[in-house]
Amino acid sequence: MGRLTARAGSAEELTVRREKNPVNSHDCFVISGKAKSRIYTVWLDPSCDYNIVHAEFKRRGGIHYYGGNRLLKKGIAMDYSLDVNRFRQIDGAWIPVQATWKYHRTMKEYGNSYYSTQKCRLKRTKVTLSPDFDAMRAFEPDEIPNGTDFPKDGVRDLIWRNGDAVPT
Repeated sequence: MGRLTARAGSAEELTVRREKNPVNSHDCFVISGKAKSRIYTVWLDPSCDYNIVHAEFKRRGGIHYYGGNRLLKKGIAMDYSLDVNRFRQIDGAWIPVQATWKYHRTMKEYGNSYYSTQKCRLKRTKVTLSPDFDAMRAFEPDEIPNGTDFPKDGVRDLIWRNGDAVPT
């Protein structure tokens, strides 16, 4: 919820619908907003710890994105959607374990239209709440192989060498 509340806090317009709306067999509260970077609608289910059940995000040409640092070219439209298909209750907490993510991009340039569509199914097969990070060695960088690229803004700027990301 951290990223959602951060986005909502930067919204120019924010509305909460009075009536619950059904989506994917869940009765949800619906929040819609408009910020510099996007237009969004989010469906939250109070019976599943207010997890997101469905979300739609839209970006249109002429608006800023990446924290307002870049301007999306006019003629470009990007639509994203997320559908959580399944939740599982683990140790008293509702966890989304299966979802579908869709992305559609349309670009109009020089009188031509181009588009691309992606669809991704996501599935969590194992969830551990409050794991022992030390025992897992989760934050130790020694498992990143030397020579691994770290692109920045789509350009190969950094490379992993001897436990650190260094300029190429």
